[in-house]
Amino acid sequence: MKSIPDFFTSNGELAGIIQDYQHRPEQSEMADAILSTIENGEDLICEAGTGTGKTIAYLLPALLSEKKTVVSTGTRHLQDQLKQKDLPVVLDALNHALTTCVLKGRSNYLCLERMHHALDDPERLNAQQITSIQAVMDWATHTDKGDINELNVIENKPELRPMITSTTENCFGQSCHYYEDCYVFKNRKAAMEADLVITNHHLLLADMGLRESGFGEVLPIADTIIFDEAHQLPELASTYFSKVLSSRQLLELITDIRTADKKEAADIKELEPQLIKFEKILRDVRLLFGRRDRRIAWQALANDTEVNNEIQNLLNVLQDVIDILEMMHERGKLLEQCWSRIKHQYDYIEQYTQSNNQILIR
Repeated sequence: MKSIPDFFTSNGELAGIIQDYQHRPEQSEMADAILSTIENGEDLICEAGTGTGKTIAYLLPALLSEKKTVVSTGTRHLQDQLKQKDLPVVLDALNHALTTCVLKGRSNYLCLERMHHALDDPERLNAQQITSIQAVMDWATHTDKGDINELNVIENKPELRPMITSTTENCFGQSCHYYEDCYVFKNRKAAMEADLVITNHHLLLADMGLRESGFGEVLPIADTIIFDEAHQLPELASTYFSKVLSSRQLLELITDIRTADKKEAADIKELEPQLIKFEKILRDVRLLFGRRDRRIAWQALANDTEVNNEIQNLLNVLQDVIDILEMMHERGKLLEQCWSRIKHQYDYIEQYTQSNNQILIR
């Protein structure tokens, strides 16, 4: 097997692939140190200055080691850059038949179930949104990975993302009509089989949380994990190992309940007035917390009479919606799922208001 320095010489494999290649001793030294670390099962922290060429410096030894590797980047954009630009160069230099995969969070993959349900309630969509969803449906007939970041329409209309992607809360899993064609599970399966997986810190931390909770995993077990932009991890970890409930999550739940109601129980009229009330109280609660980001002990807010009263109003309307859904949930799987989700959110809010934890307001 060739040594690492051989690849980085002025007449080495990389020079034959990269136009105007320039030998950088720091790049070769970094790659050599990483390969030694992988082979010895050790830990290494590298700080590479601008222009070092760090991505090739860690991709080449990772693939040369022929060990299962996960590379975690700071952003989805860097994931795509690695896959499209740097990885092909390294694979050409090695001339090895190795399999690679880019794996992102589920919010980046088209959900066929939700895409087909998106047009079931056209009254909540404007003409442009309907046109955009129809464009998504056309794209869905030929996409391979189902990565919605391939679509310019998503960048311009971010409100479409929750309409055509799933969350862990609203995913039907194996009971979904489209499970065999699910892009989330297809990409996860590809990651399990790949020699090298390129993911991001958000997904890796979420995966660690799943493993700790005993609810399975998303990423494969790897021999080597490489963190690019590792300085971002402490702040991100404080978020991923905390419990989170946002007004956005509850507003999305309201939207899903409305869709389920119209599709599976349109003859029952009691639900919509409660959803209108739910939405109003939820917005009132959010306004009480102010517009600035801040971190505060929950008990400091709970002692505020106005906040305490509005939270209780929110719990009351949640219970009213739960009671109605309890009578309806057997009519279809959409209603049953919404009933389960709203009960979980009610319990979470009630338990949190009796704790001494901190709350992060954004």
